[in-house]
Amino acid sequence: MPVRNFCTMIRIMIALLIVLTSATLAGVAPEARVAVTLISGILAIILIATSPVERPQPITRATPPSPSPSEQSVVDAIGEPVLLIVDGRVRIANQAARTLLG
Repeated sequence: MPVRNFCTMIRIMIALLIVLTSATLAGVAPEARVAVTLISGILAIILIATSPVERPQPITRATPPSPSPSEQSVVDAIGEPVLLIVDGRVRIANQAARTLLG
């Protein structure tokens, strides 16, 4: 990862060097000011736009452990429908909840 950041920094520094050089040339040769500025701007944009984009790593979640018998027995002892949801998934459900929701 640090190598990509280093490469991106080098590309930005080269682009800035191109722009600074063109500004100097535009001051020396006023008749070519527009052409030099346009060409250097295009070169700088192409240099930065073609730099590799670092993609974020996908988030991996560990699967939650299955409920222990004591947890399941506590939930089963409740007469009302009960769901225990962890990370958007049903971890424990009692029989009333299974009957109600299918």
